[in-house]
Amino acid sequence: MAEPVPNKAIGLNPKYVEAFNNRGNARFDIGDKKGSIQDYNIVIELDSNYALAYSNRGNARADLGDKKGAIEDYNKLLKIYQKSWTTEKAAACFRQSQKTSAVITKLNLILLCLL
Repeated sequence: MAEPVPNKAIGLNPKYVEAFNNRGNARFDIGDKKGSIQDYNIVIELDSNYALAYSNRGNARADLGDKKGAIEDYNKLLKIYQKSWTTEKAAACFRQSQKTSAVITKLNLILLCLL
């Protein structure tokens, strides 16, 4: 059985989301979809922005025929990734604006020297 390592990690740190997620994956792999959902629920309780748990739980729900629950999980997953993507895009724009600002400053200095 694939559960002993995650169980040990959970025993050492009951708030270790990756261990619960890994145990959920192990349970999913051996066909214990309901057990995997219980672990993914714990992950989401501990960290509501842990996107992988929504994907995993959605897959388990879909396999059990809970299409509505699966769609809810996939929609939450998309919202998390959208927030992440927006943040990354904003950071990239900021970095680009800093570079542009530095170039403009250098060009202004060159123009001042030429005058």
